[in-house]
Amino acid sequence: MKKIIGILILLSLALSLVSCGGDYPPVESTGDELKTVFEINYEGEKYEIKYELYRALFISFKDSIDKGDDSVWSGENKDEYINAIDSLILDYASDIYASFHLCKKIGVDVYSRDFEQKINEYIKIGVEGGDIDGNLFIGYDGDYDEYLKSLKKIGVNYSVQTLLLRYSLAIDAINDYYIGSVDGNDLQNGATLGAIKYTEEDVKDFYQSNQCVRVIYAFLSSDAYNEERAKEIRNEIAEKTNDEAVQNYIIGHTTLGASDVKNGMLISEYNLDSRYYGEIVKGAFALSLFETSPVFKFNSYNENGYVIMYKTAKDEEFYRNNYNDIVYIYLNNEIGKILEQTKTALIESASATTYLTSIERDSILVK
Repeated sequence: MKKIIGILILLSLALSLVSCGGDYPPVESTGDELKTVFEINYEGEKYEIKYELYRALFISFKDSIDKGDDSVWSGENKDEYINAIDSLILDYASDIYASFHLCKKIGVDVYSRDFEQKINEYIKIGVEGGDIDGNLFIGYDGDYDEYLKSLKKIGVNYSVQTLLLRYSLAIDAINDYYIGSVDGNDLQNGATLGAIKYTEEDVKDFYQSNQCVRVIYAFLSSDAYNEERAKEIRNEIAEKTNDEAVQNYIIGHTTLGASDVKNGMLISEYNLDSRYYGEIVKGAFALSLFETSPVFKFNSYNENGYVIMYKTAKDEEFYRNNYNDIVYIYLNNEIGKILEQTKTALIESASATTYLTSIERDSILVK
């Protein structure tokens, strides 16, 4: 699933987290920012995607669509580009509201006092700096205006940053409800189970099924490698004739630890965040046994580089040695299925407003 790391949002953690009151008062959205661009609904619940969120996501995704050429948004083929980015925006926004929808179904109020207090706890850290769950935020030396300016530079207003943080808390609540306190390491040391009940047979069936694949995984940081060199390394891996040779070669090039390389990685369809790992997951499932993948570009909030995978067998030894981790992947995969079903239904229900059709995309670029 998306263990969305707090969500440590796609937009940029350099901006820290958002405030929601207290010493740093909320900032009202403008009338235009509050205009609706998409309406979505599911199971009797309706949600409105506002222009302020659309703008933030547009700016976040635009480089992946226009490759740095701003002129495409007003050119003769602009509709092609607009449709492509609108699809990405609707997908991400529906993810947010799918989490809110699921929270309501399991009895979690994402606008509760508890949520608001948690958001408020991040105010001083966002503005003044500090530590959250081991993640250090530099902050803005207590200068709230500078903090807000930093958000504005990437098209994010106060309301959107709050929405994204609320989304993070919603995902955490969903994990707590369905998984419990299992974290992949303490399954046999007092962990409490969540709403998803399972037996060892369920986990074994999952492991042996086509719902997951095991790969030997190479990550090549873009700080040290370019795409051409990554492709050369990929070709060298493809020439190896057994797991050990592949592992030893990758260890000499990747920043991953030797034990992690030798162990390999189990990937399921829904246990990884599709925004960062979508193409990688598809690539893993497309591999035949002992086949090497193409080079995949990987960009996240704090890592950029290239990924190469070599598909290997899911043997009994791996199962025994990694049972707790496999349980955790199984549980996250089950949650991912639930969220994906909800998101898909929301996307299928989507209707664009007349305001969406009136937006000139080149007018919302951050200068």
